[in-house]
Amino acid sequence: MNNTVMKDVEKAEHAFTSDEAMRYQYMLREKAIRDYYSGLDEAKQEGIAIGEKRGEERGHKLGIAEGKELGLAQGREQGLAQGREQGLAQGRELGVQQEKKANILGMMREGIDISVIAKITSCSVAEIQRIANEQL
Repeated sequence: MNNTVMKDVEKAEHAFTSDEAMRYQYMLREKAIRDYYSGLDEAKQEGIAIGEKRGEERGHKLGIAEGKELGLAQGREQGLAQGREQGLAQGRELGVQQEKKANILGMMREGIDISVIAKITSCSVAEIQRIANEQL
């Protein structure tokens, strides 16, 4: 670089730094640039926070819906299993009672004494009489 160019640069710098109005305008411009970039960064951070919040809310709603559906499905499955188990138990008990009645009635038809039937079936005489009366 030649000396004239450098001298021109030095003159411009000296003029700039010694002129208070120019220095003040420069500082304002620099501040405006910093404020602009700071605002952009702030807006970016705010946008990220809003996006995260919306995502969390949406995820929470979906999670609740999925959890509710899963809970209902599991509840239905457990309810059906319990219902089947109870139904089978009741069916077995009913079958045992019906078989007992049939045996009592069969023994009575064969003329077996009621006290013997009571011993064999572990039923009371009154219960055997009640069963016999129901068949009349």
